[in-house]
Amino acid sequence: MLLMEAFAIVGVFWVVTEKYPNFGRPGTVLLSGLAVIGALACWMTRFLAVPPHWSAFWQVAVLTQRYVTLVMIVVLAGSRVLLPIVPRIPIRMSARRASDILTIHALFGLASSTVTVGTDGRFPLAASLLPVLSGLVTPMLCAFWLTAASDECADCAPVTATELRDAEAAGLRLSDRVDELSRYSLAIQQRD
Repeated sequence: MLLMEAFAIVGVFWVVTEKYPNFGRPGTVLLSGLAVIGALACWMTRFLAVPPHWSAFWQVAVLTQRYVTLVMIVVLAGSRVLLPIVPRIPIRMSARRASDILTIHALFGLASSTVTVGTDGRFPLAASLLPVLSGLVTPMLCAFWLTAASDECADCAPVTATELRDAEAAGLRLSDRVDELSRYSLAIQQRD
């Protein structure tokens, strides 16, 4: 799950800068630098409120979630702060909102793991309530805050009736071709 969240963050970053293919190398350097800063933040906070007897699998998993989520928050917040500084890179509003939603989701994860670690797991209800809230808040934000109307520089024009007819005709031709190939394949099998 953490790996998929990390891929989502990288995906959002590339959507933010999608119109600038020459930004690939500097963007990779920026993301890597932010990830290193996040890893340093994890290293500096590695002993913060960690009970000394924590060594069970679930406890290590909670600590891993805490550290990985901290790296994600640093990368998201850093890209949110640093990219608008460069005026040559206009950032779509929907990409900014997606970045903000991922940051909110990561903050819920960090809060959940922090409550678990800080209380030594004594309040499992409080720690498990935060991911449930995140599971409710994140999709609601996506549904109401990431609409097509919120994207002020959307490049997708609506499909015209002619384009729809052409696509349907191409689909029928493809279906006919697949049917023809399957009959040909069946004839070859029967001959052998």
